[in-house]
Amino acid sequence: MLRRPVCRIFALAIVTTSLAACQSTNGPNASDGMMFHSVAEKVGVATPAVEPKDFVKAARGPKGDYMPVGITPENGKLKVRDEAGVKNLRNELESTARKSEKAGEAAKQ
Repeated sequence: MLRRPVCRIFALAIVTTSLAACQSTNGPNASDGMMFHSVAEKVGVATPAVEPKDFVKAARGPKGDYMPVGITPENGKLKVRDEAGVKNLRNELESTARKSEKAGEAAKQ
């Protein structure tokens, strides 16, 4: 009676290990991971690798092996607004808010 649940757990462990091996396509045993990945593709549980679009390649840079996270780009510096620029922006936002309120009131009627 205990035998069936143990067999199911064992089978689940084998399937899980096989699927995990499909994901390990990087590192020292990349060829092993690719072998499992190709088998998984044929079975239908993994997707084939797709060549990235040109704009993606350009955004990744020459290496293309990782996406930097938490690094501020050199050309991404913000321009600080002066007092007049802040007032102009505030007036523009308030004007847009008034137009939106008027459009909302007109839509209710």
